[in-house]
Amino acid sequence: MGKQYTKCISDTASPIKLCGPVSPLVLNGLGYGAAAVIVALGAMLIALGIAVASGNAAAVAFLIAATVYVVEAAFYGGFMEGMCDQWLNRRLICLNKDDFTNVQDVPNVEEECAMGRVVKSEDVDKSFSNFDLDSFINLQLMPHLKEDDALPANTKNSLFHDEQQGFHFMRRRLKGRGWSDDAGDYRKFLHCEFESDYWKKICQISKILAPLAPVAVALFSPIVEGACNAVLGFLGFLAPIVCKILAPLLAMALLMLLNLALGRLASDPGSSSDANVGERPEDPILMDETVVVRGRFVYDAGHCEGWHEIHPVQKVMRVKVEMYLERKGKKPAPTLTPPVLDWDKLTQTDMDDGLDSQRFFDVSSALKGLFCGEIGKSRDPLVIAAQGADINRWTIHPSVDGCKDGEDTSTSGPIIK
Repeated sequence: MGKQYTKCISDTASPIKLCGPVSPLVLNGLGYGAAAVIVALGAMLIALGIAVASGNAAAVAFLIAATVYVVEAAFYGGFMEGMCDQWLNRRLICLNKDDFTNVQDVPNVEEECAMGRVVKSEDVDKSFSNFDLDSFINLQLMPHLKEDDALPANTKNSLFHDEQQGFHFMRRRLKGRGWSDDAGDYRKFLHCEFESDYWKKICQISKILAPLAPVAVALFSPIVEGACNAVLGFLGFLAPIVCKILAPLLAMALLMLLNLALGRLASDPGSSSDANVGERPEDPILMDETVVVRGRFVYDAGHCEGWHEIHPVQKVMRVKVEMYLERKGKKPAPTLTPPVLDWDKLTQTDMDDGLDSQRFFDVSSALKGLFCGEIGKSRDPLVIAAQGADINRWTIHPSVDGCKDGEDTSTSGPIIK
C-alpha cells in the first residue's frame, strides 16, 4: 500500500484561501503559536501568583526568569505544529466522486482509479526552496492524445467532454477556488503524487527543538540585531527599536530553517515503489509507460491556482502497451488482449474516430473497468479473507508446504507433503 501522511477535508472546512503555499502555513503557525503562548503564559502567571502569595522571593525570581523561556519555547513549538497541521491536514480538499461537498474530515476516503500514458516521468524536486518531497507522475488519460484538451465540446474526443475519465477527473469542480491555467500541464494531464514523510519528520524534530528555541534566541539575537542595525541604519533612531523587536523573531526563523534542513536529511522522498502491492520495481515510472493508479482524488489548495490530482497514489500497476487503447493508434492484436473486451471487432475506422465511435467508446470503458477491477482486488474483503485462509498459507509451493481445504492445521510447524 502507498504511504499516506495527509488528510483531505471538505471545501467548507478549509478557511485559509490566501494565494501561495507559504502564507497559509505562516498564518496557521501564528495562530497555533499565539494559542500556545496564551496557555503557557497563563500557567506561568498562576504559578507566579502562588509564589508571590507564599512570600517565597527565590521562587518569584525564578519564575519571572523562567516565564520568558517557557513563552519562547511554547511559541516555537506551537508555530511549527500549526505549520504541520496546515500542510498535512488542511491543504487538500476531498473530491470523492460527485459528493465532494459533504466529505468529512477523515484520513481515508474512497479511492479513485485512473488509467493512462505517462507524459512526465517520476520525479521529485529536491531543491531546498521546495516544501514538498513527494514524487509524482503526470498521466495523459486513456484513450486521449495530447491535443484532445483543445478539441471543441461537440466531440467526445474532447478531454473535458468525453463522458469518461477526462470529464470525471479534469473538469473544474470547485468554483470558488483558483484554477490552473488552461494551458498548464496540470489542466491537461492528471497529476499523481506518491507521498514523502518530509513533513512528518519536520513535526517530530520540531518537538525536540522547541525547548532549544530560547537558547537559539539568546545566541543568535545579538548577531541578528547587529546585522539588522547595519542594514536599517537609514532609519536613524528607529533602527535600534525595530531591530530589537525583530531580532528574536529572526533568530527563531533561523532555528526553523535548521528544522527544515534536519527534516529533509531524515526523510525519504515519495516513491512509486511504496505504492505497489507485491512486487517492488527497481526502476521509477518512465515516460510513455502505460499504468493504472488508484488513490485519493483531491484538489490541491496549497497554490494560488490549484488543480485536481490523485494524492496519494495507493497502488500503481504497469500495463503492457499491447493492452492499452489510444485513439488513432494501431488496432490491438486480438491474441494479445482479453477476449471479453471484443477488441477483435474494432475496425481502423473505429480507432480513427475514437470515442465518437460507440464501439471504441464501449471498449475503452470496459478496458478501464477491467484493470481498475484487477488493481482494486487487494482491497476486496473476500480477497483479504481468502489470503488468510489455511489453504493459502504456504511459503514455497502448495504441493510442498501447503494445506488442503478443511485439513487439520492445529499442529505447529509447516506441513511438509
